[in-house]
Amino acid sequence: MSNLIKKLIPIVTIIAGIATIIGLYLQINQSSSIILEVKTISRDNLTKIPNVDGLQATYSYKNEEIKSLWKIHYIITNIGNEIIIGEGNKKNIIKDSINLKLIKDFKILEIESKNKDFECSISNDINNIYISFLQWKPKENLELILYLEQLNSSLIPEITTSDREIINSEIKYSTFGIENLDSEKTIYDRLPQYLQPIIWWLTLIFYGLFLILIPIAWLSEVIKYIKYVLWIKSNNNEYNEWINNLIQENKLSQYSMPITLPQNIWNTYPSKNKPELPAKDFKNQIWAYLILLLLFVLPLLFVIKI
Repeated sequence: MSNLIKKLIPIVTIIAGIATIIGLYLQINQSSSIILEVKTISRDNLTKIPNVDGLQATYSYKNEEIKSLWKIHYIITNIGNEIIIGEGNKKNIIKDSINLKLIKDFKILEIESKNKDFECSISNDINNIYISFLQWKPKENLELILYLEQLNSSLIPEITTSDREIINSEIKYSTFGIENLDSEKTIYDRLPQYLQPIIWWLTLIFYGLFLILIPIAWLSEVIKYIKYVLWIKSNNNEYNEWINNLIQENKLSQYSMPITLPQNIWNTYPSKNKPELPAKDFKNQIWAYLILLLLFVLPLLFVIKI
């Protein structure tokens, strides 16, 4: 096993170098992208009442009568790897602001903005929200809470925007699910972006290498053991005679099987077809290989989706 590890050290060093080069190449040649994610956190009809015959209700919001009141919570994030520039010669938005549109059967009553990661100004009319800013960097987000009046339909309120608002962009819509808004990031996510592809490739190569090498090492020990057992059966008499001579010459104190002989004595065995000896604790070593393989395979259950 130690010989195998010694042989693997230069191979592992070369692979680590290759992984580093691949990671750096991918980082340098990574294509830039602008991706804006509009995530719905919650959507509540605050004035919904049970459907009961004869039951009527009237509502007002800030002293103005309304038909129905909705509260919607959004988080809008630049999840791409390029800055969205809102002003100047290098701006990559078409107009002076990004426009979010509300379906026409609803009316915007009020907008609250909170937890802003960047400076921006927000304005609106009945069905539109306008977001103006200098720069919107990757990972920065804007949290909006909208209070809406439902006018005529039974539709669910939605806001949308066009990817043509921003040059070469993509808009993604999602809904808040199991994940927690305040969930902690992994150590990998906190690494500098230039390090992430290097770490990814190093992990992938080393993980794959061990998954391949563990069965090979296990099979190698099994083959050694089988050859050893077969050799003992076919050379038992010759071996016993040799051991007895060693004992008579006081070179050995007692009878020993090849697997328990000191290596320097086994090296003097006259036959050229003697086998390579398996590990003394062969059974324990086999169990160790199987346990290692299991430990390496188990994480795949949490990664691979079928």
